[in-house]
Amino acid sequence: MASTVQAVAAVVTAGAEVVGVLPTVTFLSPENVKEIYKELKEQLNSLRARKKDRDDEAEKEAMTKKTSYEYNDWDRRFINIDFQVTRSLLFYETEIKKIDRWTDMPQRINLGATMNNDIEKIKQLKKELSEMRNILVAKQADHVVKISNAPDIKGFETLENPMNTILSLLKVGKDIRGIEIHGILGTGKTTIMQNLNNHEEVVNMFQIVIWLKASSDTLDVIGNRKNFSIEELQRDVMQRLNLDDTIAVNQYKQKIWGTLKDKKYLLLLDNAKEDLSMDEIGFPYNWERGSKIVLTTRFKFVCPSLIDRSIKIGVLTPKEARRMFSNILKPKDFSHDAFIMKLMRKVVDWCHGLPVAIKIIAGYFKFRDTESSWRNGLNTLNSWPDYGDDKIKDMCKTLSFYCDLLKGFERDCFYYGALYPEESNIYKDRLLDCWMAENFLGNKGESGREKGRNMLELLNNLNLFEEDERKKCVRMHKLIRLMALHNLQTDGKYNCLVLSNEESLDQQNMDSWEEKHWISLADNKSLTSFSNSPNCAVLSTLFLQKNSNLKKFPPSFFKQMRSLRVLDLMGTNIESLPDSLMNAKNLEVLYLNGCINLLKLPADVGKLELLEVLDISGSGVDIVPPQIRSLKHLKRFLVSYGAFNETNIFSVISELNELQEMWIDTKSEKGNYTWGIIDAVMESVKSLRHMTSLQFRFLNDEVVDVIKVVDGVTRIYAHKEDNIKYFVEKEDGLDSGSFQVFIGCPISPDVKIPKCEKFQRYVKYCNGRDRSPAFLKLLSKADSLVIDNHCDLEHLSEFEFSNLSTIKGCLLEGCKKIKYVVDHYSILSNLERLYLIDLLELESLWGGSIDIDNLPKLKTLKLSRCPKLIKIIGEAAVKDLIHVSLSAGQKPSMFSNLKEVILLDMENLTSIWENDLLEWPALKKVEIRKCPALCHLPFSENNARKLTSIVAEESWWEALQWTDPEAKQYFQKYYTIAA
Repeated sequence: MASTVQAVAAVVTAGAEVVGVLPTVTFLSPENVKEIYKELKEQLNSLRARKKDRDDEAEKEAMTKKTSYEYNDWDRRFINIDFQVTRSLLFYETEIKKIDRWTDMPQRINLGATMNNDIEKIKQLKKELSEMRNILVAKQADHVVKISNAPDIKGFETLENPMNTILSLLKVGKDIRGIEIHGILGTGKTTIMQNLNNHEEVVNMFQIVIWLKASSDTLDVIGNRKNFSIEELQRDVMQRLNLDDTIAVNQYKQKIWGTLKDKKYLLLLDNAKEDLSMDEIGFPYNWERGSKIVLTTRFKFVCPSLIDRSIKIGVLTPKEARRMFSNILKPKDFSHDAFIMKLMRKVVDWCHGLPVAIKIIAGYFKFRDTESSWRNGLNTLNSWPDYGDDKIKDMCKTLSFYCDLLKGFERDCFYYGALYPEESNIYKDRLLDCWMAENFLGNKGESGREKGRNMLELLNNLNLFEEDERKKCVRMHKLIRLMALHNLQTDGKYNCLVLSNEESLDQQNMDSWEEKHWISLADNKSLTSFSNSPNCAVLSTLFLQKNSNLKKFPPSFFKQMRSLRVLDLMGTNIESLPDSLMNAKNLEVLYLNGCINLLKLPADVGKLELLEVLDISGSGVDIVPPQIRSLKHLKRFLVSYGAFNETNIFSVISELNELQEMWIDTKSEKGNYTWGIIDAVMESVKSLRHMTSLQFRFLNDEVVDVIKVVDGVTRIYAHKEDNIKYFVEKEDGLDSGSFQVFIGCPISPDVKIPKCEKFQRYVKYCNGRDRSPAFLKLLSKADSLVIDNHCDLEHLSEFEFSNLSTIKGCLLEGCKKIKYVVDHYSILSNLERLYLIDLLELESLWGGSIDIDNLPKLKTLKLSRCPKLIKIIGEAAVKDLIHVSLSAGQKPSMFSNLKEVILLDMENLTSIWENDLLEWPALKKVEIRKCPALCHLPFSENNARKLTSIVAEESWWEALQWTDPEAKQYFQKYYTIAA
């Protein structure tokens, strides 16, 4: 065919050279034109194939080489010709279909000539490619690009320890893929990453380390919270990998993916501000090769799908801060000047351990040589951010970008936190009280508090608030608080007065109260007295807590505070409350806790009709006036148990129909007599339909939730069965939603539901004797049951069949009289998990006959420390089952869905099942430890086809006896030595 086409091509070319003249001796048939068209397609496909071969070669070498400029130039010309010819072929194909109808020879000659011209262009490109020598010429991409100016963190444990933790996590297998380093701006997150990038262990651990900056710091001053665009990030990665970034942008992803798909890489992603798709950039998720991602962020919630571990970076210790500050001042040394050293310590303390502040402030002081210049500098700092040099003001602007992340009520909630004293612990519940009183959260009910809890989580994720270890309190970093106060003053929405514990309250301050919305004089050592009746027409919050020198108020102090909603007097030494407090008609939150000299409440306290929160715990109040029953809107009541000495308090509490939460400080150690207190209080609150929380605190500061409703889950601790009667029987009680009920169990602040029992409706019954109607009704609603150390229970059938029909998980532990679990299979027809532990008298699972497909839904069976158990399924039950099965023409089967069997520490157990006749159609895992008398397993390749995991001691496995020798060989590959 080639010779024909060549001959035709020559004729066509000759004819085309004579424009407008038809050769007299040439004839170009339709078949000739079709042959040229076919040749053109073949030549184009051949060129594409050769290019692909070269591209594949380049991709394989992408880690060490890149394509040459010569090849890139050829590639651009190829792309143009490929596009042109591909488009022309569509036209040629249409024209060729008309050839049979052509009578004019010139049209055939012109079409053939045009196609032949395309063929020659393709041949020329093929020739150039075959003669090209330097397709791959670029140098190898560096294994790691060291960061030369990375600060030395040696000796700074606050930074070293997180880095060492990350190094350990990088050595973990594919279970740890992504690690997040988060904290507020300037804590040293990037410094840790830089040291990680340069670390020799990292160099030896990965084939390539890629540093990628996700966003710009310089934009933060205008509130930018975006990452670089995907194209910008891709271009940075292309340059890091020495890939040709002059190619089309839409090819970046494929190039990056092809380069890294077979590599074990570490991506160090710095300063991520929002979620990123690694796949969109081009990073392959090849975790099985050991690739990892470490990212830094100021926000805890960035890229959650990539993160397996999160590490928060705190501030430097005082010793570390002083060392860093001195290092920046070098070569200057003021150690010989005691006055400057004293001032330096105050300056360093002002930075509060934040590295970015230390660097800026140390630079600010670096050229100050005299005591007076240092003192002036410190005064400037203390007036920050209103005064100070440009660097300090820039830091304020940079920190202010956090405010730009918040909108509306979110910003109000954040600003409110700045009213609390510097670095003080702010109890979450109290903050929610205040937020709700200030109408930041809208709804006053549980939905409002839920909205507040979400707000706390947001501020914590933004690192604007920091949680304590118990997650009961939050606090604000000093510089974040200063920034918030500055923005609060300039925002204009709320006019406030906040004095520190070293600032005195003068008459000028008092005169300005008329325009203030919020006033915080908390923890102010100089505060002793006030003017008689300050004009506070718009004041809604007044913080006076922890002012130990405050002993009394002027009689008319609260007369002009009708807008007051929050009053905090916690820890003051006031002896009485003035009658003018009743003028604060809109008061919703009143904290009097810790006011030990306050012996009674005003008799007319009931006039504060809108009061929703009242805290008198730890105060001297031991008589609660009956007028408190007039507080019809009271939702939270915190009190010491001493106040319960008055006989009428129980009846008063029972009339607080809107009460949701009650907190009682017992001022005693937790003991058996505690139940008397709890029983009495539960009796008084049981009819309160809105009650969601009843808490008791003991001397060791242990707080226990006796009643707690959170996220739709109701938790109740009850001393005895009768205590739950009201909750079981009341309207919309435990019929809907999830619950956790503990009866007779030791009360604990840290309730841990066993993993095996994590169903929706959980009941744990400890040290029981009775089986009251209330308890049986509770069982009928439960799907998970734990019976612990029941004194006289002999088997579950005593609870009646109908009451156990919904149970899916059951744990029996320490019950001394149980000999068997049930006497009939249908009682546990929905049971999925059964755990029997420390049952000293247990002899069998069944006390009666067994039917076909017994326990049809059972998935897990665990037995541990049951010394009298010799055979899990007794001989009588075996005979009955075999007889019934054979009569029905079926193979014996009773555990049709059983997937897991665990047998632990049972020295007398000799048999699971008598022989190998029983079918185990779903069984996947068997674990056996410390069962020396069990020398036979009733499993074979035929009756346990899905069994792929057997865990046991090696000596026991080797001594095991098999009915079928081939069975051991079959299961050997699924055996694992017990750790």
